Amino acid sequence: MKFYSMTAKNYFMKVLEYQCISDTIEWGDRIKECCDRKKKPETPPSGDCCYDTWTDEYDEVNFLYNQAERKVAKVTDELAYLSGQRDMWKAWYDELTKVNEYSRKICHQLEIILHHIQRIGKNAHLTVKALNTLYCMIRDFYMQLDYLKVKFTEFVNYDTTPGPDIGVGH
Repeated sequence: MKFYSMTAKNYFMKVLEYQCISDTIEWGDRIKECCDRKKKPETPPSGDCCYDTWTDEYDEVNFLYNQAERKVAKVTDELAYLSGQRDMWKAWYDELTKVNEYSRKICHQLEIILHHIQRIGKNAHLTVKALNTLYCMIRDFYMQLDYLKVKFTEFVNYDTTPGPDIGVGH
């Protein structure tokens, strides 16, 4: 390991330079397995091959995170859909409840109208009966008038001259 110091605007930094020692030292199977993982070519090695495997673990965790995020998004979409369905069905139920209330009010009004129609029908029947009675009364009145006219005519035309068998003054 070499140390370099750089001066930049009166700040001192130590830069570490690592050499990959995996090529020069024989490792055990466990360590070799740790260090021989596939490395991404875009990430430069830091010199510690076991430390460089964090990117693999990061990718795995990132994959699991993205998978969980997709699952959460799917569940959120399902929740939004079900909430929309619930709202739609609730609105439908509320409208049906209003229609039911209005239909009850309309039925009550129709019952009142039916009652009035029955009364009107009964009154119409009684009116027809009364008109028939009135017709009979008027017909009887005219018949009595005709009878009185005939009687009056007979009375007026009655001969008041004494007949041979009737005495004077009787």
